[in-house]
Order: sequence, then C-alpha cells, then structure tokens
Amino acid sequence: MVDFNWFITLGYLGAFLASLLGCASFVISLPYAFVLVALSTVLDPFLLSIVSAFGAAIGEFTSYAIGWGVNYSKKKITGEEKDEKPRKGLKRAWYKLVDKTSKWFYKNGFMTIVLFGATPLPDDIVGFIAGATNYSKKKYFLANLIGKLIMSFFIVYSSRFGIEALIDIWAI
Repeated sequence: MVDFNWFITLGYLGAFLASLLGCASFVISLPYAFVLVALSTVLDPFLLSIVSAFGAAIGEFTSYAIGWGVNYSKKKITGEEKDEKPRKGLKRAWYKLVDKTSKWFYKNGFMTIVLFGATPLPDDIVGFIAGATNYSKKKYFLANLIGKLIMSFFIVYSSRFGIEALIDIWAI
C-alpha cells in the first residue's frame, strides 16, 4: 500500500515524485491523481499542473527504455542488422509487421503519444513501441509532456473548482 500522505506533505516536490513514480512503473501505474486532487486545494493549480506533468513525462521514459532495450538486445543476440530481412517464413511476416508499425508510428506517433498521455489510455504500450522503433527521444518527451500537461491541468483544475463548488453548495 502506498502512503499518499507522505507525497502530500512534500507539496510540489511530492507532486513531482508521485507523478514520476506513478508513470515510471511499467504496465501497472500508481494512481498519482489522488495526490494532485489533495494538493489542488492548497497549492497554485497552474504550477502544480506543470510540476506534475514534468514528473509524469520523465517517468514515462521507463517504457521507452524497455522498448529500446528489447529491440537492442534482440539485435545483439541474433546478430541481425537493421537492414537484414529474412526472405521467407514467419520471421519475414514479423519483419513486415514491424516495418509497417514503424512507418505508421513515424507518421502518426507524435499525436498518438499526446492522445495516450492526455487520457487514461495505457501509454506504457505507446512508450514501448516508441522505444522499440527508435522514435526520437526529444519528440517522445515533448509529445508526452503536452499530453501530461493536458491531463494534469484537467485533474487539478476540475478537482480544485469542483471541491470549491461543493463547499459553496453545502455551505461548509
């Protein structure tokens, strides 16, 4: 069980660390949104969103690194170079699929990364594909940052003003 109170007591640093660790875990993400919701009522929402987005975008490099490592290891173990393609069989079908995926990802990858980063879709898979296809690290980070900024702003501002509206409605 994760103690979110520890992150909350750290303020902006806690938001950064919670976002970083939440996105650094591969496949199973830690729900760092709880920390953002709690901090949205006491910290500046604009700065909180930016700090959280940077932490999340940096944390997403874990899935990129795993994808890159798998691709690199496969090449080293099999001794294959990028331009070598088998002539027949299942291996050829696999290379065709990888080539099509790589071409599609280079064409549409930036917006795909932004979309997956801005929504609760599983962006670890996109990061893995980006790393495996050697997608530009700068473009990956920028696209991820844009997506995480959208999501962080949405979470922080909706929770802050939603909580304030509830307080006004119930006159607490």
